[in-house]
Amino acid sequence: DVRIKTGVADVKLNVPTSSGCRITTKGGLTSKDFEGFTKLSNGTYETPNYSTATKKIFISLNGGLSNFEVRRY
Repeated sequence: DVRIKTGVADVKLNVPTSSGCRITTKGGLTSKDFEGFTKLSNGTYETPNYSTATKKIFISLNGGLSNFEVRRY
């Protein structure tokens, strides 16, 4: 699990495509770039292989005035 709490920040993460990944976000003025993720509900995003992947990554992002970018490689 990855938990990130920020005020003003630019956060960039890379996760392997072989792992399923779920992201939950909370915060005010945030910019989100989650290419390859599907939005499930307000603030929750998931990769298409999340339910079937043997390795899973959970990312919790909580930020104020922040830019979050998660890429798969």
